[in-house]
Amino acid sequence: MISKKNRQLSDYTLSIWLFLIAIQLSSNFLGLKIEKLKYPELLLLRTIPFTYGPFLYVYAKLLISEKPKFNNKSLLHLIPFFVFLIFFFSIIKQKNIINNVIESFQGGSFSAIHFSYAIAIIISIIIYVFLTMKLLRKHRKNILNHFSIKSEKTNLNWLRTIANCFGLAYFLAILVRFSNFYFDVNNPIFSPEFFPVIGLTFFAYALSFFGFNQPSIFVNKRYELLQEIKLRRMANAEKAQKRETKYEKSGLKEVDAKKYLSMIEKYMEEKKPYLDGNFTIENMARDLDIQKYYLTQIINEKLNKNFYTFVNEFRVNEVKRMLLDKNTGNFTLLGIAYDCGFNSKSAFNSIFKKITNETPSQFKKRNLPS
Repeated sequence: MISKKNRQLSDYTLSIWLFLIAIQLSSNFLGLKIEKLKYPELLLLRTIPFTYGPFLYVYAKLLISEKPKFNNKSLLHLIPFFVFLIFFFSIIKQKNIINNVIESFQGGSFSAIHFSYAIAIIISIIIYVFLTMKLLRKHRKNILNHFSIKSEKTNLNWLRTIANCFGLAYFLAILVRFSNFYFDVNNPIFSPEFFPVIGLTFFAYALSFFGFNQPSIFVNKRYELLQEIKLRRMANAEKAQKRETKYEKSGLKEVDAKKYLSMIEKYMEEKKPYLDGNFTIENMARDLDIQKYYLTQIINEKLNKNFYTFVNEFRVNEVKRMLLDKNTGNFTLLGIAYDCGFNSKSAFNSIFKKITNETPSQFKKRNLPS
């Protein structure tokens, strides 16, 4: 992660998270024999899992944010971590109970403290997995107003899968721990230490692999910053008339909206930027010198579409035109799809059928009978 080029705030966050995972894995490996004998302070490292849920949520939030930044509210997520850290620290000072507590964590028994600790962790993990899923669902809708093509780099399906597996793994780890206590399972595979350590190792590897290959989703350009400054000045100079829409504070006037819509349609028809498979709303904002937020508003309100549907309708129409053209009609469907900006056969077929209510093959057969 440190060697990754163009590191973002999310990358630094993931690096810290992986470092904490490494500390816990090391403590599990080294601490099984020495916690009770010489180093009861290693018990404090058992609080590290309380940071995993918050890190998952904050990492996801930074990835999907157009302007990622930390704020003081992020520290509130670490309250359970500090509560158990202080609690365990106070226990360490009480020699009459520390050995019993450590023995409980090593599988010899299952005390009330260990029970509370296990329940607290599983609740923490479940809550943050739920919050992360909610965040990613919102993100999947949001990217349709930014990108014209869906991809793993933007929809973060890998993170959703990892988060679900993470929550399930911890839940199973707790079940294994309870089975070890209630049913006296002596098989090493059911060890209260073995199962979580192996699961956490695979989780860390998957997280680091996908995280290293995950680029920044939103790239802030200089022109965007200048447009934002201009927008703030406009907002301070005049009070936009309030409207009962989600864009009531944008300051976009009706006369400007019509002018911009005309510019957008002319731009799409003449420049054909949709032929580029990586075309985004940031590209459109740069080429037209129009605030990105205005473009989203116009496409949503005036055309009742999101950016994704708007662009792909042009691509589908271009495919249809090329299929009916004598000069290109003998090209393969997939070749035409790629020329028109689609990046995969499955995406092409899915979008084409959604827009035209028929598959590309059906359209070709209906319009070009053999």
